[in-house]
Amino acid sequence: FNLYKPYVRSHAEVSNFLQHDAPSDVKKALTAMSAEHGYRIDDLLIEPIQRLPRLRLLLLEFRKKMTEAHPDWEDMNTAIEKLTATVTGINDAKRVEEGKTKVLELQRNLKSAPPDLIQPHRSVISEMMMEVSKTTVSPNDMADLLSSGPDSAFLSPRHDPGEEPEEEGMKPRHVFLLTDLLLVVKDKDSGEHGIKRSLRGGAHKYRLKAQLPLKHAKIVWPGPGDDPLMHQIVCPGVLVSLKARCQADADRWMGLLQDTKAQLDQNSRAALGRRKSGAMQLGSDALLPRTPRTVLDAESPAISMHDSNLGISPGHHPGNKRHTIM
Repeated sequence: FNLYKPYVRSHAEVSNFLQHDAPSDVKKALTAMSAEHGYRIDDLLIEPIQRLPRLRLLLLEFRKKMTEAHPDWEDMNTAIEKLTATVTGINDAKRVEEGKTKVLELQRNLKSAPPDLIQPHRSVISEMMMEVSKTTVSPNDMADLLSSGPDSAFLSPRHDPGEEPEEEGMKPRHVFLLTDLLLVVKDKDSGEHGIKRSLRGGAHKYRLKAQLPLKHAKIVWPGPGDDPLMHQIVCPGVLVSLKARCQADADRWMGLLQDTKAQLDQNSRAALGRRKSGAMQLGSDALLPRTPRTVLDAESPAISMHDSNLGISPGHHPGNKRHTIM
């Protein structure tokens, strides 16, 4: 089954190439083949990936006809377990690769896309249409912003008398949840029909309205007195409120956002632990006595020198309770 892993990793990339970047004569040939035979190239490319789930279902049907006394009972269970693990791994790998392909599509369709949008670790986890508002907040007010009244978890920025807040009302926006980013984009066509367009079509352009690094974000979930469809994200200098269009969307989105933030925080803690461990190792190495290093040259006698002379340095939804995820 190891042959399936590289195939799955390259499947999304090949499909994206054939759809967007293939030469015109290749696209014409594929269109002609589809018209003649009644299937597309994507239907053929997905066949090997679909074969294992079908085989697993077949074995499950065989097992229904068997009893525990059958001599192949244990082997059948082992085969089903291994197939299940393989199918799960393929689905996970396919999901990641499709997410990375969506990042490429997002960069292609996003006007003034961030230059560092494409990263090896980054993929699109989900996309949703939401009502979004954005308010700029001064750094001095950020601490006060995190305090709220007894009946509401949501935050309301306070402004000095006479100060005009830079605030947007709730507007429909595409929101993309990435591995470590939240991107809020506006359809380049501002009309009602443009708003309903989806990035999946690959033909419409978007403008970036907000880029929120989740590593530095605080997420505020709805409390008892808040709209259950809403949540807020606080980043340095900005407060963004997001409202889903129905409760099912809100539950799914908030669950994905919570899981993504938790995974990102876990990765950050693991990386910090590795850095501390490496620093401690370097510190212990520095206490060891230095030994001379001998350099041999073909035309000169052996020269003894220390490292210092060479310039070498040791080298789901939380429910109706207010809380923030740091």
